[in-house]
Amino acid sequence: LELGQPLHAFDNQRLEGEIRVRFAQASERLVLLDDTAVTLADDVLVIADANGPVALAGVMGGQASAVDDTTGEIFLESACFTPETMAGIGRRYKRHTDALHRFERGVDPGLQRMALERATALLLQIAGGRAGPVVTAGQTHTPEPPAILLRPTRLASLLGTQIDGDEVGDILERLGMHVQTAPQGWRVQAPSFRHDIGAEADLIEEVARIHGYNNLPAHTTAVHAPLIAQPENRRSRATIRDVFLQRGYSEAITYSFVNAQLDARLNPGAQPIAVDNPISEQFAHMRTTLWSSLIPAWQHNQRRQAARIRLVEFGTRFERDAAADMGLAQRATCAGIVSGAAAPEHWDTASRAVDFFDVKGDIEALFSAPNQRSALSFSRAEHPALHPGKSACIYLQGRPIGWLGQLREGIIKIKKDSDLPYVFELEYEALNGAGLPVHEPVSEFPPVRRDLALVVADTQPVGALVDAIHAEKISQIQSVTVFDVFSGQDLETGFKSVALGLIFQDKSSTLTDQGVDDVVNAITARLRERFGATVRGQNNSGINKG
Repeated sequence: LELGQPLHAFDNQRLEGEIRVRFAQASERLVLLDDTAVTLADDVLVIADANGPVALAGVMGGQASAVDDTTGEIFLESACFTPETMAGIGRRYKRHTDALHRFERGVDPGLQRMALERATALLLQIAGGRAGPVVTAGQTHTPEPPAILLRPTRLASLLGTQIDGDEVGDILERLGMHVQTAPQGWRVQAPSFRHDIGAEADLIEEVARIHGYNNLPAHTTAVHAPLIAQPENRRSRATIRDVFLQRGYSEAITYSFVNAQLDARLNPGAQPIAVDNPISEQFAHMRTTLWSSLIPAWQHNQRRQAARIRLVEFGTRFERDAAADMGLAQRATCAGIVSGAAAPEHWDTASRAVDFFDVKGDIEALFSAPNQRSALSFSRAEHPALHPGKSACIYLQGRPIGWLGQLREGIIKIKKDSDLPYVFELEYEALNGAGLPVHEPVSEFPPVRRDLALVVADTQPVGALVDAIHAEKISQIQSVTVFDVFSGQDLETGFKSVALGLIFQDKSSTLTDQGVDDVVNAITARLRERFGATVRGQNNSGINKG
Protein backbone atom coordinates (compact mmCIF):
# COMPACT_ATOMS: atom_id res chain seq x y z
CA LEU A 1 0.00 0.00 0.00
CA GLU A 2 2.88 2.37 0.77
CA LEU A 3 4.46 2.05 -2.69
CA GLY A 4 1.54 0.71 -4.75
CA GLN A 5 3.28 -2.61 -5.40
CA PRO A 6 1.36 -5.85 -4.72
CA LEU A 7 3.32 -8.49 -2.79
CA HIS A 8 2.53 -12.06 -1.84
CA ALA A 9 3.95 -14.08 1.05
CA PHE A 10 4.40 -17.89 0.91
CA ASP A 11 5.37 -20.31 3.65
CA ASN A 12 8.84 -21.19 2.38
CA GLN A 13 8.85 -24.59 4.14
CA ARG A 14 5.80 -25.62 2.08
CA LEU A 15 7.46 -24.86 -1.26
CA GLU A 16 9.31 -27.53 -3.21
CA GLY A 17 12.22 -26.81 -5.54
CA GLU A 18 12.58 -23.80 -7.81
CA ILE A 19 9.85 -21.15 -8.05
CA ARG A 20 8.83 -20.36 -11.62
CA VAL A 21 6.41 -18.06 -13.41
CA ARG A 22 4.68 -19.98 -16.21
CA PHE A 23 1.39 -20.57 -17.97
CA ALA A 24 -0.82 -23.24 -16.45
CA GLN A 25 -1.28 -26.60 -18.06
CA ALA A 26 -4.79 -27.34 -19.24
CA SER A 27 -7.05 -28.66 -16.45
CA GLU A 28 -4.51 -28.03 -13.66
CA ARG A 29 -6.29 -27.34 -10.36
CA LEU A 30 -5.47 -24.94 -7.56
CA VAL A 31 -7.11 -24.43 -4.17
CA LEU A 32 -7.03 -20.70 -3.43
CA LEU A 33 -6.70 -18.92 -0.10
CA ASP A 34 -10.50 -18.63 0.16
CA ASP A 35 -10.73 -22.47 0.13
CA THR A 36 -12.28 -22.62 -3.35
CA ALA A 37 -10.83 -24.84 -6.07
CA VAL A 38 -10.43 -23.53 -9.61
CA THR A 39 -9.61 -25.37 -12.82
CA LEU A 40 -6.96 -23.47 -14.77
CA ALA A 41 -6.81 -22.84 -18.51
CA ASP A 42 -3.58 -22.97 -20.49
CA ASP A 43 -3.58 -19.19 -21.08
CA VAL A 44 -3.56 -18.31 -17.37
CA LEU A 45 -0.32 -17.25 -15.67
CA VAL A 46 0.60 -19.03 -12.41
CA ILE A 47 3.39 -19.09 -9.83
CA ALA A 48 4.57 -22.71 -9.55
CA ASP A 49 7.04 -24.82 -7.64
CA ALA A 50 8.20 -28.37 -8.40
CA ASN A 51 4.80 -29.82 -7.40
CA GLY A 52 2.64 -27.48 -9.47
CA PRO A 53 0.84 -24.12 -9.16
CA VAL A 54 1.04 -22.39 -5.78
CA ALA A 55 -0.68 -19.11 -6.76
CA LEU A 56 -2.89 -17.61 -9.45
CA ALA A 57 -0.48 -14.93 -10.67
CA GLY A 58 -1.52 -11.40 -9.82
CA VAL A 59 -4.80 -12.53 -8.23
CA MET A 60 -4.56 -14.81 -5.18
CA GLY A 61 -2.22 -17.31 -3.54
CA GLY A 62 -2.83 -20.99 -2.98
CA GLN A 63 -3.95 -22.62 0.25
CA ALA A 64 -1.18 -25.24 0.19
CA SER A 65 1.56 -22.61 0.65
CA ALA A 66 -0.37 -20.16 2.84
CA VAL A 67 1.23 -18.45 5.83
CA ASP A 68 -0.23 -19.37 9.23
CA ASP A 69 0.75 -19.29 12.95
CA THR A 70 3.25 -22.13 12.48
CA THR A 71 5.18 -20.44 9.66
CA GLY A 72 8.89 -20.00 10.39
CA GLU A 73 10.23 -18.91 6.98
CA ILE A 74 8.66 -16.35 4.66
CA PHE A 75 9.11 -16.33 0.88
CA LEU A 76 8.16 -12.93 -0.61
CA GLU A 77 7.13 -12.49 -4.23
CA SER A 78 7.24 -9.04 -5.86
CA ALA A 79 6.15 -9.12 -9.52
CA CYS A 80 5.06 -6.97 -12.43
CA PHE A 81 2.39 -8.45 -14.70
CA THR A 82 1.26 -6.49 -17.74
CA PRO A 83 -2.37 -5.32 -17.93
CA GLU A 84 -2.83 -7.37 -21.11
CA THR A 85 -1.95 -10.56 -19.23
CA MET A 86 -4.30 -9.78 -16.34
CA ALA A 87 -7.27 -8.57 -18.39
CA GLY A 88 -10.33 -10.76 -17.93
CA ILE A 89 -8.78 -13.13 -15.32
CA GLY A 90 -10.87 -11.78 -12.46
CA ARG A 91 -14.09 -11.98 -14.45
CA ARG A 92 -13.30 -15.51 -15.63
CA TYR A 93 -12.65 -16.87 -12.13
CA LYS A 94 -15.03 -14.46 -10.34
CA ARG A 95 -12.27 -13.04 -8.16
CA HIS A 96 -11.36 -9.42 -7.55
CA THR A 97 -8.46 -8.57 -5.26
CA ASP A 98 -6.43 -5.46 -4.50
CA ALA A 99 -3.49 -6.96 -6.37
CA LEU A 100 -5.54 -7.68 -9.50
CA HIS A 101 -7.04 -4.20 -9.35
CA ARG A 102 -3.54 -2.70 -9.59
CA PHE A 103 -2.10 -5.12 -12.14
CA GLU A 104 -5.07 -4.60 -14.49
CA ARG A 105 -4.32 -0.87 -14.49
CA GLY A 106 -0.53 -1.11 -14.66
CA VAL A 107 2.19 -1.32 -12.02
CA ASP A 108 5.51 0.50 -12.23
CA PRO A 109 7.91 -2.04 -13.81
CA GLY A 110 10.83 -0.49 -11.93
CA LEU A 111 9.30 -0.76 -8.47
CA GLN A 112 9.59 -4.49 -7.67
CA ARG A 113 13.11 -4.54 -6.17
CA MET A 114 12.47 -1.42 -4.08
CA ALA A 115 9.18 -2.84 -2.72
CA LEU A 116 10.86 -6.16 -1.89
CA GLU A 117 13.65 -4.45 0.00
CA ARG A 118 11.19 -2.19 1.87
CA ALA A 119 9.01 -5.15 2.93
CA THR A 120 12.12 -7.08 4.03
CA ALA A 121 13.31 -4.14 6.12
CA LEU A 122 9.94 -3.90 7.86
CA LEU A 123 9.96 -7.64 8.62
CA LEU A 124 13.48 -7.45 10.09
CA GLN A 125 12.58 -4.35 12.10
CA ILE A 126 9.34 -5.78 13.54
CA ALA A 127 9.84 -9.56 13.69
CA GLY A 128 13.60 -9.96 13.47
CA GLY A 129 15.15 -12.79 11.49
CA ARG A 130 17.64 -12.90 8.66
CA ALA A 131 17.21 -11.83 5.02
CA GLY A 132 17.85 -14.33 2.26
CA PRO A 133 18.99 -13.76 -1.33
CA VAL A 134 16.86 -12.10 -4.04
CA VAL A 135 16.10 -14.35 -7.00
CA THR A 136 14.80 -13.00 -10.33
CA ALA A 137 12.35 -15.05 -12.42
CA GLY A 138 10.75 -14.27 -15.76
CA GLN A 139 11.71 -11.31 -17.95
CA THR A 140 14.58 -9.36 -16.40
CA HIS A 141 14.76 -6.52 -18.94
CA THR A 142 12.44 -3.61 -18.24
CA PRO A 143 11.71 -1.71 -21.47
CA GLU A 144 12.59 1.96 -21.42
CA PRO A 145 9.66 4.38 -21.80
CA PRO A 146 9.65 5.95 -25.28
CA ALA A 147 10.99 9.45 -25.86
CA ILE A 148 8.20 11.84 -26.88
CA LEU A 149 8.76 15.00 -28.91
CA LEU A 150 7.07 18.07 -27.43
CA ARG A 151 6.83 21.00 -29.88
CA PRO A 152 6.30 24.60 -28.70
CA THR A 153 4.03 25.26 -31.69
CA ARG A 154 1.74 22.36 -30.75
CA LEU A 155 1.81 23.44 -27.10
CA ALA A 156 0.68 26.95 -28.03
CA SER A 157 -1.94 25.59 -30.45
CA LEU A 158 -3.67 23.39 -27.87
CA LEU A 159 -3.41 25.76 -24.90
CA GLY A 160 -4.07 28.97 -26.81
CA THR A 161 -1.08 30.78 -25.33
CA GLN A 162 2.72 30.80 -25.32
CA ILE A 163 4.42 29.39 -22.19
CA ASP A 164 8.07 30.20 -21.50
CA GLY A 165 10.41 27.37 -22.52
CA ASP A 166 12.28 27.38 -19.21
CA GLU A 167 9.00 26.97 -17.32
CA VAL A 168 7.98 24.06 -19.55
CA GLY A 169 11.27 22.24 -18.89
CA ASP A 170 11.09 22.96 -15.18
CA ILE A 171 7.51 21.63 -14.92
CA LEU A 172 8.36 18.37 -16.67
CA GLU A 173 11.54 17.80 -14.66
CA ARG A 174 9.72 18.40 -11.38
CA LEU A 175 7.29 15.68 -12.46
CA GLY A 176 10.20 13.24 -12.67
CA MET A 177 10.62 13.30 -16.44
CA HIS A 178 13.90 13.32 -18.30
CA VAL A 179 13.98 16.35 -20.61
CA GLN A 180 16.44 16.99 -23.45
CA THR A 181 16.48 19.97 -25.78
CA ALA A 182 15.76 19.07 -29.43
CA PRO A 183 15.73 21.19 -32.63
CA GLN A 184 11.91 21.12 -32.75
CA GLY A 185 11.38 21.56 -29.01
CA TRP A 186 11.98 19.02 -26.22
CA ARG A 187 12.43 15.26 -26.22
CA VAL A 188 10.80 13.96 -23.04
CA GLN A 189 11.02 10.55 -21.40
CA ALA A 190 8.42 9.85 -18.70
CA PRO A 191 9.29 7.86 -15.56
CA SER A 192 8.30 4.21 -15.51
CA PHE A 193 5.41 4.78 -13.10
CA ARG A 194 3.64 7.18 -15.49
CA HIS A 195 1.75 4.73 -17.70
CA ASP A 196 -0.62 7.49 -18.78
CA ILE A 197 2.08 9.43 -20.66
CA GLY A 198 2.17 8.08 -24.18
CA ALA A 199 1.71 11.01 -26.58
CA GLU A 200 2.54 14.67 -27.05
CA ALA A 201 -0.95 15.72 -25.93
CA ASP A 202 -0.37 13.98 -22.57
CA LEU A 203 2.71 16.12 -21.96
CA ILE A 204 0.80 19.27 -22.89
CA GLU A 205 -1.91 18.32 -20.40
CA GLU A 206 0.73 17.98 -17.65
CA VAL A 207 2.18 21.41 -18.48
CA ALA A 208 -1.30 22.98 -18.39
CA ARG A 209 -2.14 21.28 -15.09
CA ILE A 210 0.96 22.54 -13.28
CA HIS A 211 1.00 25.95 -14.99
CA GLY A 212 -2.64 26.35 -13.82
CA TYR A 213 -5.77 26.16 -15.91
CA ASN A 214 -6.89 29.45 -14.38
CA ASN A 215 -3.76 31.08 -15.83
CA LEU A 216 -4.66 30.08 -19.40
CA PRO A 217 -6.41 32.85 -21.35
CA ALA A 218 -9.98 32.30 -22.53
CA HIS A 219 -10.60 32.70 -26.25
CA THR A 220 -13.82 32.56 -28.23
CA THR A 221 -13.34 30.30 -31.21
CA ALA A 222 -15.32 30.98 -34.36
CA VAL A 223 -16.29 27.79 -36.17
CA HIS A 224 -17.29 28.24 -39.80
CA ALA A 225 -19.55 25.26 -40.47
CA PRO A 226 -21.74 25.12 -43.57
CA LEU A 227 -25.45 24.87 -42.89
CA ILE A 228 -26.92 21.67 -44.27
CA ALA A 229 -30.34 22.32 -45.71
CA GLN A 230 -33.00 19.82 -44.72
CA PRO A 231 -36.10 19.20 -46.83
CA GLU A 232 -39.02 21.17 -45.47
CA ASN A 233 -41.21 18.09 -45.33
CA ARG A 234 -38.72 16.02 -43.29
CA ARG A 235 -39.73 15.65 -39.65
CA SER A 236 -37.25 15.54 -36.80
CA ARG A 237 -37.21 12.77 -34.20
CA ALA A 238 -38.40 15.30 -31.62
CA THR A 239 -41.50 16.03 -33.71
CA ILE A 240 -42.30 12.32 -34.05
CA ARG A 241 -41.64 11.78 -30.34
CA ASP A 242 -44.06 14.59 -29.47
CA VAL A 243 -46.89 12.77 -31.27
CA PHE A 244 -46.39 9.78 -28.99
CA LEU A 245 -45.93 11.86 -25.83
CA GLN A 246 -49.18 13.72 -26.52
CA ARG A 247 -50.94 10.33 -26.73
CA GLY A 248 -49.67 9.21 -23.33
CA TYR A 249 -46.52 7.29 -24.26
CA SER A 250 -43.21 7.41 -22.40
CA GLU A 251 -39.96 7.05 -24.31
CA ALA A 252 -37.89 3.99 -23.41
CA ILE A 253 -34.13 3.72 -23.91
CA THR A 254 -32.94 0.11 -23.70
CA TYR A 255 -29.88 -1.99 -24.48
CA SER A 256 -29.31 -3.36 -27.98
CA PHE A 257 -28.21 -6.63 -26.33
CA VAL A 258 -31.09 -9.00 -25.59
CA ASN A 259 -32.02 -12.47 -24.41
CA ALA A 260 -31.44 -14.88 -27.30
CA GLN A 261 -34.41 -17.14 -26.45
CA LEU A 262 -36.91 -14.25 -26.35
CA ASP A 263 -35.58 -12.76 -29.58
CA ALA A 264 -35.87 -16.15 -31.32
CA ARG A 265 -39.52 -16.52 -30.23
CA LEU A 266 -40.35 -13.03 -31.49
CA ASN A 267 -38.47 -13.33 -34.78
CA PRO A 268 -37.90 -17.05 -35.49
CA GLY A 269 -36.83 -16.52 -39.09
CA ALA A 270 -33.89 -14.26 -38.22
CA GLN A 271 -30.31 -15.49 -37.90
CA PRO A 272 -28.99 -14.83 -34.36
CA ILE A 273 -26.12 -12.37 -33.97
CA ALA A 274 -24.04 -13.34 -30.94
CA VAL A 275 -21.94 -10.85 -28.95
CA ASP A 276 -18.28 -11.86 -28.62
CA ASN A 277 -17.95 -10.71 -25.01
CA PRO A 278 -21.45 -10.41 -23.46
CA ILE A 279 -21.87 -8.70 -20.11
CA SER A 280 -24.30 -11.46 -19.05
CA GLU A 281 -26.31 -14.36 -20.45
CA GLN A 282 -29.36 -12.10 -20.68
CA PHE A 283 -27.48 -9.78 -23.05
CA ALA A 284 -25.73 -12.30 -25.27
CA HIS A 285 -27.24 -11.40 -28.68
CA MET A 286 -27.94 -8.29 -30.73
CA ARG A 287 -31.65 -7.67 -31.13
CA THR A 288 -33.34 -8.39 -34.46
CA THR A 289 -36.51 -6.64 -33.26
CA LEU A 290 -37.04 -3.84 -30.73
CA TRP A 291 -39.76 -5.94 -29.11
CA SER A 292 -36.98 -8.02 -27.52
CA SER A 293 -35.98 -4.93 -25.52
CA LEU A 294 -39.41 -3.43 -24.90
CA ILE A 295 -41.04 -6.59 -23.52
CA PRO A 296 -38.59 -6.87 -20.56
CA ALA A 297 -39.16 -3.16 -19.88
CA TRP A 298 -42.93 -3.76 -19.95
CA GLN A 299 -42.56 -6.75 -17.59
CA HIS A 300 -40.44 -4.64 -15.21
CA ASN A 301 -43.20 -2.04 -14.99
CA GLN A 302 -46.00 -4.60 -14.71
CA ARG A 303 -44.27 -6.38 -11.81
CA ARG A 304 -44.43 -3.05 -10.00
CA GLN A 305 -48.21 -2.84 -10.43
CA ALA A 306 -48.18 -0.25 -13.21
CA ALA A 307 -51.81 -0.33 -14.39
CA ARG A 308 -51.39 1.55 -17.68
CA ILE A 309 -48.20 1.07 -19.68
CA ARG A 310 -47.44 2.82 -22.97
CA LEU A 311 -43.78 2.72 -24.09
CA VAL A 312 -42.17 3.79 -27.36
CA GLU A 313 -38.55 3.46 -28.40
CA PHE A 314 -36.47 4.80 -31.27
CA GLY A 315 -33.54 2.46 -31.75
CA THR A 316 -31.59 0.16 -34.00
CA ARG A 317 -32.23 -3.47 -34.77
CA PHE A 318 -29.63 -5.69 -36.40
CA GLU A 319 -29.90 -8.32 -39.09
CA ARG A 320 -27.54 -10.29 -41.26
CA ASP A 321 -27.15 -8.90 -44.76
CA ALA A 322 -24.46 -10.12 -47.15
CA ALA A 323 -24.57 -6.79 -49.01
CA ALA A 324 -23.96 -4.70 -45.87
CA ASP A 325 -20.65 -3.78 -44.28
CA MET A 326 -19.24 -6.82 -42.42
CA GLY A 327 -22.43 -8.67 -43.34
CA LEU A 328 -24.41 -6.85 -40.64
CA ALA A 329 -27.17 -4.33 -41.39
CA GLN A 330 -28.46 -1.78 -38.89
CA ARG A 331 -32.09 -0.70 -39.29
CA ALA A 332 -33.40 2.46 -37.65
CA THR A 333 -36.73 1.47 -36.11
CA CYS A 334 -39.60 2.84 -34.05
CA ALA A 335 -41.48 0.37 -31.83
CA GLY A 336 -43.98 0.46 -28.99
CA ILE A 337 -45.80 -1.67 -26.44
CA VAL A 338 -49.20 -0.88 -24.88
CA SER A 339 -51.37 -2.44 -22.16
CA GLY A 340 -53.88 -1.48 -19.49
CA ALA A 341 -56.69 1.03 -19.77
CA ALA A 342 -57.36 2.78 -23.04
CA ALA A 343 -57.49 6.16 -21.28
CA PRO A 344 -56.44 7.52 -17.89
CA GLU A 345 -58.98 7.01 -15.13
CA HIS A 346 -61.61 9.76 -14.97
CA TRP A 347 -64.89 10.07 -13.06
CA ASP A 348 -66.85 10.98 -16.21
CA THR A 349 -65.43 8.28 -18.49
CA ALA A 350 -66.16 4.56 -18.40
CA SER A 351 -62.95 2.53 -18.10
CA ARG A 352 -62.14 -0.10 -20.72
CA ALA A 353 -59.05 -2.06 -21.74
CA VAL A 354 -56.95 -0.92 -24.67
CA ASP A 355 -57.64 -2.78 -27.92
CA PHE A 356 -56.22 -3.20 -31.40
CA PHE A 357 -57.94 -0.11 -32.78
CA ASP A 358 -56.63 2.19 -30.03
CA VAL A 359 -53.06 1.39 -31.02
CA LYS A 360 -54.00 1.58 -34.71
CA GLY A 361 -55.24 5.11 -34.03
CA ASP A 362 -51.90 6.03 -32.45
CA ILE A 363 -50.09 4.90 -35.58
CA GLU A 364 -52.53 6.74 -37.84
CA ALA A 365 -51.78 9.93 -35.88
CA LEU A 366 -48.19 9.71 -37.16
CA PHE A 367 -49.44 9.82 -40.75
CA SER A 368 -51.95 12.63 -40.48
CA ALA A 369 -50.29 14.73 -43.20
CA PRO A 370 -52.38 15.23 -46.38
CA ASN A 371 -50.08 13.13 -48.60
CA GLN A 372 -49.78 10.31 -46.06
CA ARG A 373 -53.30 9.85 -44.74
CA SER A 374 -54.58 8.11 -47.84
CA ALA A 375 -51.27 6.28 -48.46
CA LEU A 376 -51.37 4.44 -45.11
CA SER A 377 -53.18 1.11 -44.98
CA PHE A 378 -53.48 -1.95 -42.73
CA SER A 379 -53.88 -5.47 -44.03
CA ARG A 380 -54.80 -8.52 -41.98
CA ALA A 381 -51.74 -10.79 -41.84
CA GLU A 382 -50.17 -13.37 -39.56
CA HIS A 383 -46.91 -12.90 -37.69
CA PRO A 384 -45.25 -15.68 -35.64
CA ALA A 385 -45.18 -13.48 -32.53
CA LEU A 386 -48.68 -11.97 -32.86
CA HIS A 387 -52.15 -13.30 -32.06
CA PRO A 388 -54.02 -14.62 -35.14
CA GLY A 389 -56.91 -12.33 -35.95
CA LYS A 390 -55.39 -9.48 -33.93
CA SER A 391 -52.44 -8.64 -36.16
CA ALA A 392 -51.91 -6.58 -39.29
CA CYS A 393 -49.14 -5.62 -41.66
CA ILE A 394 -48.76 -1.87 -42.11
CA TYR A 395 -48.30 -0.45 -45.61
CA LEU A 396 -47.32 3.00 -46.85
CA GLN A 397 -47.97 3.59 -50.54
CA GLY A 398 -48.27 -0.16 -51.01
CA ARG A 399 -44.91 -0.94 -49.38
CA PRO A 400 -44.79 -2.88 -46.07
CA ILE A 401 -43.22 -0.77 -43.31
CA GLY A 402 -44.11 -2.63 -40.12
CA TRP A 403 -46.42 -4.72 -37.93
CA LEU A 404 -49.16 -4.18 -35.37
CA GLY A 405 -50.91 -6.68 -33.13
CA GLN A 406 -51.32 -8.38 -29.78
CA LEU A 407 -48.61 -10.72 -28.52
CA ARG A 408 -49.36 -14.40 -29.05
CA GLU A 409 -49.92 -16.67 -26.05
CA GLY A 410 -46.76 -18.47 -24.94
CA ILE A 411 -44.31 -15.79 -26.02
CA ILE A 412 -43.98 -14.59 -22.43
CA LYS A 413 -45.15 -15.91 -19.06
CA ILE A 414 -48.20 -14.04 -17.83
CA LYS A 415 -51.01 -14.76 -15.36
CA LYS A 416 -53.89 -14.01 -17.73
CA ASP A 417 -53.80 -14.08 -21.52
CA SER A 418 -56.16 -11.10 -21.53
CA ASP A 419 -53.29 -9.01 -20.13
CA LEU A 420 -51.08 -9.65 -23.15
CA PRO A 421 -49.85 -6.30 -24.51
CA TYR A 422 -50.24 -4.86 -27.99
CA VAL A 423 -47.04 -4.08 -29.89
CA PHE A 424 -46.06 -2.30 -33.08
CA GLU A 425 -42.85 -1.82 -35.03
CA LEU A 426 -42.22 0.61 -37.91
CA GLU A 427 -39.36 1.57 -40.20
CA TYR A 428 -38.13 4.90 -38.89
CA GLU A 429 -37.48 6.29 -42.37
CA ALA A 430 -41.16 5.84 -43.21
CA LEU A 431 -42.00 8.33 -40.43
CA ASN A 432 -39.71 11.08 -41.70
CA GLY A 433 -41.71 12.22 -44.70
CA ALA A 434 -44.59 14.60 -44.03
CA GLY A 435 -46.73 16.56 -46.44
CA LEU A 436 -46.60 20.34 -46.26
CA PRO A 437 -49.70 22.11 -44.95
CA VAL A 438 -52.19 22.87 -47.73
CA HIS A 439 -54.70 25.67 -47.33
CA GLU A 440 -58.29 24.78 -48.13
CA PRO A 441 -61.03 27.39 -47.94
CA VAL A 442 -63.88 26.70 -45.51
CA SER A 443 -67.13 25.97 -47.32
CA GLU A 444 -70.01 28.33 -46.64
CA PHE A 445 -72.57 25.65 -47.48
CA PRO A 446 -73.98 23.13 -44.99
CA PRO A 447 -72.83 19.49 -44.92
CA VAL A 448 -75.14 16.55 -45.56
CA ARG A 449 -74.81 13.12 -43.93
CA ARG A 450 -75.95 9.80 -45.32
CA ASP A 451 -75.71 6.50 -43.40
CA LEU A 452 -75.26 3.44 -45.56
CA ALA A 453 -75.71 -0.08 -44.10
CA LEU A 454 -74.08 -2.80 -46.19
CA VAL A 455 -74.03 -6.58 -45.83
CA VAL A 456 -70.75 -8.22 -46.88
CA ALA A 457 -68.93 -11.47 -46.21
CA ASP A 458 -67.45 -11.50 -42.70
CA THR A 459 -64.00 -12.15 -44.22
CA GLN A 460 -64.18 -8.90 -46.16
CA PRO A 461 -61.92 -6.16 -44.67
CA VAL A 462 -63.95 -3.06 -43.94
CA GLY A 463 -61.00 -0.87 -44.91
CA ALA A 464 -61.31 -2.07 -48.50
CA LEU A 465 -64.87 -0.65 -48.66
CA VAL A 466 -63.68 2.74 -47.39
CA ASP A 467 -60.72 2.75 -49.80
CA ALA A 468 -63.03 1.91 -52.71
CA ILE A 469 -65.24 4.91 -51.90
CA HIS A 470 -62.24 7.25 -51.73
CA ALA A 471 -60.95 5.78 -55.00
CA GLU A 472 -64.04 7.13 -56.79
CA LYS A 473 -62.58 10.63 -56.11
CA ILE A 474 -65.95 12.28 -55.65
CA SER A 475 -65.17 15.87 -54.65
CA GLN A 476 -68.36 16.30 -52.58
CA ILE A 477 -67.43 13.46 -50.19
CA GLN A 478 -65.46 14.99 -47.33
CA SER A 479 -65.13 11.90 -45.11
CA VAL A 480 -66.21 8.29 -44.68
CA THR A 481 -66.66 6.90 -41.15
CA VAL A 482 -67.29 3.34 -39.98
CA PHE A 483 -69.62 3.64 -37.00
CA ASP A 484 -71.01 0.11 -36.63
CA VAL A 485 -70.05 -3.48 -37.45
CA PHE A 486 -72.04 -6.49 -36.24
CA SER A 487 -73.30 -9.93 -37.18
CA GLY A 488 -76.37 -11.99 -36.21
CA GLN A 489 -79.91 -10.57 -35.95
CA ASP A 490 -81.38 -12.06 -39.10
CA LEU A 491 -78.08 -11.93 -41.02
CA GLU A 492 -77.00 -15.06 -42.82
CA THR A 493 -74.16 -17.06 -41.33
CA GLY A 494 -70.84 -15.89 -42.72
CA PHE A 495 -71.98 -12.30 -43.27
CA LYS A 496 -71.70 -9.05 -41.33
CA SER A 497 -73.31 -5.64 -41.45
CA VAL A 498 -71.11 -2.56 -41.90
CA ALA A 499 -72.57 0.89 -41.29
CA LEU A 500 -70.80 3.77 -43.03
CA GLY A 501 -71.34 7.46 -42.41
CA LEU A 502 -70.74 9.61 -45.51
CA ILE A 503 -70.32 13.38 -45.10
CA PHE A 504 -71.06 15.44 -48.23
CA GLN A 505 -70.23 19.13 -48.68
CA ASP A 506 -69.72 21.33 -51.71
CA LYS A 507 -67.61 24.46 -51.82
CA SER A 508 -69.63 26.23 -54.52
CA SER A 509 -73.32 25.40 -53.97
CA THR A 510 -75.87 23.84 -51.63
CA LEU A 511 -76.30 20.11 -52.18
CA THR A 512 -79.73 18.73 -53.05
CA ASP A 513 -81.21 15.50 -51.71
CA GLN A 514 -81.56 14.12 -55.21
CA GLY A 515 -77.95 14.85 -56.07
CA VAL A 516 -76.67 13.21 -52.88
CA ASP A 517 -78.96 10.17 -53.37
CA ASP A 518 -77.64 9.74 -56.91
CA VAL A 519 -74.05 9.67 -55.61
CA VAL A 520 -74.94 7.19 -52.84
CA ASN A 521 -76.70 4.92 -55.32
CA ALA A 522 -73.67 5.03 -57.62
CA ILE A 523 -71.38 4.15 -54.70
CA THR A 524 -73.69 1.30 -53.67
CA ALA A 525 -73.66 -0.11 -57.16
CA ARG A 526 -69.88 0.12 -57.29
CA LEU A 527 -69.48 -1.71 -53.95
CA ARG A 528 -71.96 -4.38 -55.07
CA GLU A 529 -69.93 -4.90 -58.24
CA ARG A 530 -66.54 -5.14 -56.49
CA PHE A 531 -67.38 -6.82 -53.19
CA GLY A 532 -70.85 -8.29 -53.58
CA ALA A 533 -72.14 -5.82 -50.99
CA THR A 534 -75.89 -5.53 -50.60
CA VAL A 535 -77.90 -2.87 -48.81
CA ARG A 536 -79.22 -4.08 -45.45
CA GLY A 537 -83.00 -3.58 -45.62
CA GLN A 538 -84.65 -2.14 -48.68
CA ASN A 539 -86.72 0.58 -47.05
CA ASN A 540 -85.71 3.89 -48.59
CA SER A 541 -83.00 2.01 -50.54
CA GLY A 542 -81.08 1.48 -47.31
CA ILE A 543 -80.29 5.19 -47.04
CA ASN A 544 -80.89 7.28 -43.92
CA LYS A 545 -81.12 10.97 -44.64
CA GLY A 546 -79.61 13.37 -42.14
